[in-house]
Amino acid sequence: MAHRLRSLMLTLVSCLCLFACSGHHQFVTARDAHFFHGENSTTFIGVNIYSLASFPESNKFGCGRRFSDEDIDRTFNEMQSMGARVIRIWAFQSFTENGGDFSRLDFLIKRADAHNLKLILTLENEWEDCTHSAYKNADWYREGYKKPYGSYKLSYRDYVSKIVRRYRDEPAVMMWQLMNEAESKTNFGSADPFALLSFAADVSGLIKSLDSDHLVSLGTVGGNHSGTADDAYIYLHAIPTIDVVEAHDYSVKKDLSYESKRCVTTAKRLGKPCFLGEVGLSLERFSEEERAQIIAAKLAAARAQGVAGVLIWSYKADDRRGMNFDASDPLFKMIRKFRDIRTATKQ
Repeated sequence: MAHRLRSLMLTLVSCLCLFACSGHHQFVTARDAHFFHGENSTTFIGVNIYSLASFPESNKFGCGRRFSDEDIDRTFNEMQSMGARVIRIWAFQSFTENGGDFSRLDFLIKRADAHNLKLILTLENEWEDCTHSAYKNADWYREGYKKPYGSYKLSYRDYVSKIVRRYRDEPAVMMWQLMNEAESKTNFGSADPFALLSFAADVSGLIKSLDSDHLVSLGTVGGNHSGTADDAYIYLHAIPTIDVVEAHDYSVKKDLSYESKRCVTTAKRLGKPCFLGEVGLSLERFSEEERAQIIAAKLAAARAQGVAGVLIWSYKADDRRGMNFDASDPLFKMIRKFRDIRTATKQ
């Protein structure tokens, strides 16, 4: 079993490239279905730590595990050891005290830059987890995001403007992601892709008007959900101010899921990179070794089919579905085999 895993990883090593240590104070760009870091075409592997921006103080907002300053540096050192170069975190209004306290994000971005790491900042959740609002329906995507909602003091649109202005000059930010797992349906349960389309065009256009350096992602599970199914998935990602195509993959197969394959085909059609923002499996169903092998096979399939980046869910964030992993997990050791790859090609 271990021998098969080693053989598979050696195959992956021949093709995977990570961000080079030199010149890391540069923005990541996208063109011709690839990510670029400086002049180098690059793919990446990384992790989700959704709770990373939680305040360490118990009297301030936290969701999932709270990380102390020392925990942050220790975790970032582990990222470097593992070979991860990108971390996706939740940066909802709740994590900034209604847009009034950005101290935790300030610290994270500063330390990520010092550790040669890139952050994907996800700006709101479709679901009620870790946010001060409920499920977002089509009415929210039509007009609700333009005014305060839930218990927030700012509208989503105003919050986006505020956070983008604050961090638009930070190269440690890899991209802005409008939503986690966006979908759009009416109160009667029918899909409404037009509401999501107008929202994505408006907010991504707003970001680009304020920040021409960073990439923008919509943030979807993939092309099989309300408001994103069928051609809607293509139209959403064809918006000129959306730079990348994203999907999440929680299938138990060693191949890519339907959603991931839609991401690949759509990205090729649009000439934009596809990345898998969440790939995970629960230990409620698999052993740690089995999980590592399945995800290794998914990484091989992703590489073979042209996926430009993969983020594993989730690292030390106290996911209650049994999807956590840490430095003692075989999954960490599997990813670590990528750590010194430097095969970026000059374009």
